[in-house]
Amino acid sequence: MNHHTKEEALEGFSLIEAALAIGIGGAVLAMVFFVLPGAFANARDGQRRDDVLLTLNRLKNFQANNNRGALPTGQIDSNGIRISGNSVTFGPTSGVTWLDFYKSFFNDSYVDPSGDRYNWRIINCGTSSMSTECPSIASFMNSSFDKNDFTMYFVVGSTCKGDTAVATANPRAVSVLYKLERAGTYCANT
Repeated sequence: MNHHTKEEALEGFSLIEAALAIGIGGAVLAMVFFVLPGAFANARDGQRRDDVLLTLNRLKNFQANNNRGALPTGQIDSNGIRISGNSVTFGPTSGVTWLDFYKSFFNDSYVDPSGDRYNWRIINCGTSSMSTECPSIASFMNSSFDKNDFTMYFVVGSTCKGDTAVATANPRAVSVLYKLERAGTYCANT
């Protein structure tokens, strides 16, 4: 038979053990509330980068198979060409405009990780001096990620320099820029 003394039977957690358990619990909660959201945002930004690269690969394929590197048609005025992805109806296309390109190469699954279809804004770099930032993207570069605007900026006549687009002598070069949730801009080019 086991006999325990009265003091042994009343023993429980010491104050140090209780504080340690609370500290570990607090650390786990901190990870859940502070680390996991950042990890999810990084994963969404990774998907956005992949989508920009997919878009550029399809643009390169289009250029390789159409008019010796020509871009889709459409007069790009000072406001650019805007394509609202949520208003695009997929189906037959009639030519090679930017809208036709969007409709031909993408479908309903062409969406930001939030679930909304990507929008496009096609703009010219303009008559900037070579290797200087394109003035047409100044307001875009000064903005931050907007969880309600899923616009990819196509900057014609430019190349990437870090996270911005700069003018180049090649009028068929295109940079695609997209604002990232975790700060910064992703830029990739043809």
